[in-house]
Amino acid sequence: MKEDQWVSGRIIQGGIWEEDLVNKVLVQMNNFPNAVFIDIGSNIGVFSLAVASKGRTVISIDCLKGNVERLCNSIKSAGFDKRMTIVYNALSNERKNFSLGTYEGNVGGTYIKEPASGDSLISSILLDDLVPLFELKEVVVKMDVETHEANVLHGAKKFFDSVKSTISY
Repeated sequence: MKEDQWVSGRIIQGGIWEEDLVNKVLVQMNNFPNAVFIDIGSNIGVFSLAVASKGRTVISIDCLKGNVERLCNSIKSAGFDKRMTIVYNALSNERKNFSLGTYEGNVGGTYIKEPASGDSLISSILLDDLVPLFELKEVVVKMDVETHEANVLHGAKKFFDSVKSTISY
C-alpha cells in the first residue's frame, strides 16, 4: 500500500478497483458475445481478470514489469492461461524507445516519456502490430495509459480497419 496507495490501496481497503467501470465493461462484453477484450494499460489486471472470469478471451497490454509479473501469477493461480494473453510493451503511434515517469505512491500513474540521459528504456509498438498476431474481428477495448491514449489511437489504422466494432472506456 505504501508503494501504490491508489490501485493496491483501494483493493486492500475495498476488495476491488473501479467497480463501477468493471461492471460497465462486463455489460459491454455481454452485449458483444463474440468480442475479445483488449485491456490497454492493464496494470495488475483488475478488468482483464474480471472479464476472463466470465470465460472470455482477453489480451492484456502493459509495459511495467511488476504489473506483468503480478498478472502472470494471477492468471496461473486462476487457471486462465488458455484464455488470457499478455503483451509486455508500451503502445504508441511510433515504434521507438521511451522511458517511464512515475508519481510517488501511485505506481498505476506511471507514464511513458521521452528518455533522458541514463534512463532505462522500454520499446513501444503500435496497436496495428497486434493485427497479424491475433484473430480480431470484434473487440471491446479498455484503455488507460496516462494521457497517451491519443498516441495509441494514431498507431491503430490497420487495427480499426480490421475489427468489426470497438467500444472504448
